[in-house]
Amino acid sequence: MHRNSWRRPTRALLSAFNVAFILTARAQTPGESPSTALANEFVPEPAIHATRLDYSHFDLPVAATVITQDDIRRYGFVEISEIFRIVPGFRIVKIGDESRVSYHGLTVRQNRRMKLTINGKNVLVGDGAYIEFDRLPIELDDIVRITITRGPNGATFGDNAFVGSIDFATVKSVGASAYSARAGVGSEARRKYGLGVAERLGPIDLNFSAAYEHDGGYDYSDPQKSTGNDGRAIKRAHLDLQRATAASTWGLEFNGYDSDQIIGSRSLGLSGTQKNNGYFAALSNKRELGADARLDWLVSYNNQDEFTRSDGCLTPDNLAKMNLIITNPVLLAQLAAMARAVPSTLGVAPANTCLYLDLDTKSSRTDAEIEYERRVGRARFLLGSSATYIEARSDERWSGIRQTQRSYRAFAEADYGWERVHASLGLMWQDSDNVAKSQTAGRAALNWHLTPSQTLRYSYSHSFRIPSLVESETIWAPVFNFGQRGQPFSSYLLSFPFPVVRNPIRIKSETIDSHEIGYFGVLAQSRVEIDAKLFHDTLHNPVEAGWWYWDPPATNQADFTLQGAELDLTARFSQHWRFRAHYSYLDNDSRRPFELGMHGTDAGSFALSYDFAPGNTVTAAYYGNSKISGNSYDRYDLVYTLDKRVGKVRLRPQFIYQRHVGGRDGVKNANPLLSDERFLANLNQFFFYLNVEY
Repeated sequence: MHRNSWRRPTRALLSAFNVAFILTARAQTPGESPSTALANEFVPEPAIHATRLDYSHFDLPVAATVITQDDIRRYGFVEISEIFRIVPGFRIVKIGDESRVSYHGLTVRQNRRMKLTINGKNVLVGDGAYIEFDRLPIELDDIVRITITRGPNGATFGDNAFVGSIDFATVKSVGASAYSARAGVGSEARRKYGLGVAERLGPIDLNFSAAYEHDGGYDYSDPQKSTGNDGRAIKRAHLDLQRATAASTWGLEFNGYDSDQIIGSRSLGLSGTQKNNGYFAALSNKRELGADARLDWLVSYNNQDEFTRSDGCLTPDNLAKMNLIITNPVLLAQLAAMARAVPSTLGVAPANTCLYLDLDTKSSRTDAEIEYERRVGRARFLLGSSATYIEARSDERWSGIRQTQRSYRAFAEADYGWERVHASLGLMWQDSDNVAKSQTAGRAALNWHLTPSQTLRYSYSHSFRIPSLVESETIWAPVFNFGQRGQPFSSYLLSFPFPVVRNPIRIKSETIDSHEIGYFGVLAQSRVEIDAKLFHDTLHNPVEAGWWYWDPPATNQADFTLQGAELDLTARFSQHWRFRAHYSYLDNDSRRPFELGMHGTDAGSFALSYDFAPGNTVTAAYYGNSKISGNSYDRYDLVYTLDKRVGKVRLRPQFIYQRHVGGRDGVKNANPLLSDERFLANLNQFFFYLNVEY
């Protein structure tokens, strides 16, 4: 690490501190009580569930960002992955219609190092412990609140909360019946339709939504304007039932989705399709045990199926691409032999000899969890345990052999508050049968309240991540199916099995040690809110895993270090004007392309909103980052939102304009044969969205 590598993030955070202390003099006027000084809309909501205990923003043991439905509408986000462009530390790129969302650029090809939940229930795909953000079984209008924990959270949730955790809250209390219809159209053949129902059925609150969305994707796959041929269509449904009694709340949830996506790999000269479908069911109960204790439990089931068919032909260009990307000499020799033998067997020229490969994976995940919380004076403590059972099958990935993984956890969390100091502690133990040793995680944090509206935080955490089945169990056994160009796939009767690939190495669990110094302040008569942090993380035994037939088996790699700074700033200049900005700097001393694929040193955004009349808001915003694997991302948005009642009907239209700078948003390889970027034909994108509520 360079000796001055800390200077840039340190300067960024010190600048935030300077602003904070300049404004501190106006944080309270003489004679004004702390509660009066904070009685303003800029006061953070009192209950943030970033860990298993609820905290105010001033006592959070780790950095967290809360995004509300109002934020989503104000900034005119078109899909869920876009929301994270305003969250410090996140890096986002799109390869065609595949959104890659990562914190610190650490999830790379999968979201395998983040915990994703909906209303606290796991939605990760079982076999690979990942999910596509834009294939979540909820839509933007379902989201009430998103809680994003920006830092290792294994002491709270276990393995996948490795660098962060995200919870999408959708549960709405039903005060009165409400019905909504939604529709939207826009550039790149985007269209959206949906409906929503909120109803009280006797003692039961019902929330239901269903939606269909189509996105035409990018126009071109390269600067030469080759057809991009991507796009996605997805159907979603979400049902939530809540029944509250005097001391208990029962919840029953069901989410489902079905998607079709055009895919391809120019690096291998392949095109294809991908079909995904899944459903999630959960039963939960929250019970108050007197005034100072509660008992919560839940059971959830997650079932998903992914089918991918990739196809291509033995053209000279495609064969050249395969020779570039495949480094195994034995495999290259086998492919070369097939390229010679198959055309003569079929009696056609090599360029008219085509093939397809299938990859079908079915997986399920069952979770059960119970936790008990109690308050004793100024102290709170929480104890609990959880268990997970994962099952997966795939003829191509595991030769049809059923793969299973069992994990058991025990966890505890406690906090104690003095007048100006707040301390918290979290512990987690987990045993999983696909690694040799049990793992432990811990977190300790100390918050010092400089004033009633400002706090400094130091935290240390040690977290782990258990490898997924895709990483720890390797039996690659796909089959090439050959036929003649222009003929249906059903006529591709000539088959060659791929050489079976096994992994003799026992993968170790990844671990991370994280130090964080944070500041949170509400200043200038609550007109300014600042959230800033410095961090230093060291990853041990990071797992590098491939996802394609010819990728090598997963292996543990050399340790590396992450360090940097994050700043989030919100300001209200008057009753009508508000401003929000964030900036993050990241230094990653890993030199492996796999880890650096979504790194990006700098990322930031700023947005200025003007409420020029009740219910009328105009927002101008910029989103950008430094180069991510050769490509930068810059976009300017202009959004107009209206919220107007006409009798019993509530009209909520949105007009969204996006200006893409450069037109490209993807990961690029220096070799032109291996580039995977996508280009828009029109840099100016327009969208219109209307929600009608009754």
